[in-house]
Amino acid sequence: MSILQALQSFLEGYEGMELRPLGEVLTDLTRAQPPSYSLAPAGGGVATQDVTGNRYYTSRYHFFALECAVDEADRAESYDFLEALAGWLEDQEDKGNYPELPGRYCVVAMAVQYATLYDISQNGAGLYEVQIELTIKKEVAPYG
Repeated sequence: MSILQALQSFLEGYEGMELRPLGEVLTDLTRAQPPSYSLAPAGGGVATQDVTGNRYYTSRYHFFALECAVDEADRAESYDFLEALAGWLEDQEDKGNYPELPGRYCVVAMAVQYATLYDISQNGAGLYEVQIELTIKKEVAPYG
């Protein structure tokens, strides 16, 4: 399992999530018609290294939700859903409940930026975005 897949699986643990099964949550791009969801890596890098050699990375992701945005009620409903998701992610940070990562990686912090309307198409589909930032620790390999 990759870090991206671990985060996708973690997001599906949100009780308010109306996502498709993991195989339907796309990577990078949504489908052409709503509803559709995707998770896209957005960069990062080595932030620090501690005295024992453990490395700490910042890894950013965009969660995209393609939803109907034709009228005010649709847009308000989309924001309600995405703000609740962002709130749930903040609650998980408060509890220290993070995605379980593969190998020697583990999440040590998580931050979220609330939803924004990223784009709207002529057919009335709105592409909303929630930014998620993980601080990931990669433990030094044991000797031997």
